[in-house]
Parts: sequence; structure tokens; C-alpha cells
Amino acid sequence: MAMRVLADPVAKERILQFRTVLDGGFIEAIQQLVTGGDDLSQPCYWDGPKAKEFQAMWPGLRQSLLGAHADLAVLAGSIDSITTQIMAAGGA
Repeated sequence: MAMRVLADPVAKERILQFRTVLDGGFIEAIQQLVTGGDDLSQPCYWDGPKAKEFQAMWPGLRQSLLGAHADLAVLAGSIDSITTQIMAAGGA
């Protein structure tokens, strides 16, 4: 059975949107969230009932942010290859 290959202008546009977002500081913003959250998780910086709620949630949120950061860094590193493959498949 033949494998279907499709790469229309929408594919090129979407990968360029990814590049714009990633190159625009999105990965760095995630790192800033991690740093800020680490500070807010310390009672010496923030304390009280809402702070305690945040501090209880922070370990899971932090892990999710770090996972997203790692995955997006990989995507950013391979975006040129992805674009080339889309275009070779028939996008340009």
C-alpha cells in the first residue's frame, strides 16, 4: 500500500508560525515562569493561604513546564529539517 504524502501551503504556513512563536521568546518565557514559580514556592517570598495553594501545586506545574520546555527546544532545533521535509514532500 502506498504511503500518502501531502504538504500543501497550509503546512508551510503552520510551520512558519511555529518558528515565529519559538523564535519570539516562547521557550525563554517558559524558563522565566519556572524561575518565578520557584521563587513563589518559597514562603520567605510569599506566604498565606493562596501561597500555600500555589506551593502545593507548583511541583507538578514545574514538571509540566520543564517537559514542555524540553520538547519545544527539540522542536526548535529540528524546525529547519521539518520545513525541508514538508517542501520535499510537495509543498514548494
